[in-house]
Amino acid sequence: MKKISRRNFTKGLVAVGVIASVGDVFVNQRLGPLLVEGASDSQIALDEKWLKHPKNTFVLKMKGASMEPLIPDGSLVVVDTLDRDPADGMIFAIRAKNNCVIRRLSLQKDAMHFLPERPSSTNRPFHFNKRAENPIIGKAIWVFNKLKKRRS
Repeated sequence: MKKISRRNFTKGLVAVGVIASVGDVFVNQRLGPLLVEGASDSQIALDEKWLKHPKNTFVLKMKGASMEPLIPDGSLVVVDTLDRDPADGMIFAIRAKNNCVIRRLSLQKDAMHFLPERPSSTNRPFHFNKRAENPIIGKAIWVFNKLKKRRS
């Protein structure tokens, strides 16, 4: 087995900021200030080959069950802010009522519908006219979550 030195392990990795603690404002140079479920100074390291735009990528910590089972509560969602073109069926971080939420896009003729995987009274969809300002902050490109024991 080949031994991996710490120096070789860190080569090619890029630090990506994690937005995780409640109450802070995330500021993107192109999109302006945006209230999210929080912001923190923590970072995770990702292989730069996994990211198309490393300097325009951030990580959201999923809060709630709106995207379960696909994206469980507590998952880390990697978002590329330069990939904002609407694509039917893809998962996006969007600006909805000055908050940042994760939803799946359903494109219609004149509308964009951002739908939760698990709809409920608190996990609602968001609807936008295509002619209105694009609410997409960025496309979700990776999801990391802790594996849980399967229930019998």
